[in-house]
Amino acid sequence: IDKGELDWKVLAIRQGDPLFSKLRNGLQDVERYCPGVISGIREWFRWYKLPTDNTLSLFGHEERAVSAEVAREVVLHAHHHYIVFLKAEKERRLKKLHKGPELQEGKQKRLTDDESIDEKALSSFWIPLRE
Repeated sequence: IDKGELDWKVLAIRQGDPLFSKLRNGLQDVERYCPGVISGIREWFRWYKLPTDNTLSLFGHEERAVSAEVAREVVLHAHHHYIVFLKAEKERRLKKLHKGPELQEGKQKRLTDDESIDEKALSSFWIPLRE
């Protein structure tokens, strides 16, 4: 919990890692093959802000790591909100490009046919995982 809000952290392993094939059953395999790693990571997050903020971090979910299925749902939920944000940001930027800078007499410049909007650059913010 960071400043009163749940601040998710996702643990992952690279597919090419030698332990990748052994960690098929989620958290119990992590504890089996890497005992203490999850609690060590949690403790690092508990203490890392102490030197600068003079506070220890708090944790939700009774200080337990959640399953891969829960993590996947959290990521998809955040991704959905990110896509909504990007669409709104794209609209805001397009409106700004179409308006152009305000002129001294209060009128706004309009784009001419010779001026172009880089639609490809505006639409390439993100490739969605799933909408």
